Amino acid sequence: AWPKPVATPIAAQIENVLTNAHGGLLTFGVGLAIYFSSSGVESLRIGLNRAYDELEVRAWWLLRLESIGYVLVGAAALIALSFLVVGATGGLDRLVANVPWLAPIEKSFTFGRYVIATVVLIIALALVHKWLPAGRRRLVDVMPGIGVTLLLWILTGVGFGRYIARFAGNYVSTYAGLASAMVALVFLYWTAAIFVYGGELNNAIRRARHERVKREATSS
Repeated sequence: AWPKPVATPIAAQIENVLTNAHGGLLTFGVGLAIYFSSSGVESLRIGLNRAYDELEVRAWWLLRLESIGYVLVGAAALIALSFLVVGATGGLDRLVANVPWLAPIEKSFTFGRYVIATVVLIIALALVHKWLPAGRRRLVDVMPGIGVTLLLWILTGVGFGRYIARFAGNYVSTYAGLASAMVALVFLYWTAAIFVYGGELNNAIRRARHERVKREATSS
């Protein structure tokens, strides 16, 4: 669902990791990967705590263990979902090759993959906004920010993809071999800013609601 100029280089690196044999420091490398991934979760926690004006009082080691848990559960869920989608896609390709009149179903299945990706994003955003930062929020309180985040992510993906298609040469002339990495970093920066904005929006709505209730109580 990402713009092709962003997704292609990252996909190539992932394919390289998955298809090439690696030995020796496997256990050590997995440990580092989990730790650095949990640091990414911690950065999301910090951003949401600031967006929701929450003060974190839990022990740092407890938060780190929680972040590692998020990484492990999220990785397991994504691996299972990937096998499900990829396996179904491969099976459908073979079926269409043998039964050509089923080709229209393939387009519906492609649309279904985007629906699955959207549902996964909504669930992930709901869990992160509700449980990751300090304090507790109702699901209805975080849905406006989630909806705006998804909408802006889609618009950013489409707009950034068109921008790169027209001005990719500027990145190549400026960053040379690092152009692909810079394109990905700029795109991820925008998606991160939109993510934090979703939390800020939820907090602004919550403050406005509280102020309205306070005014009504005062006037009555």
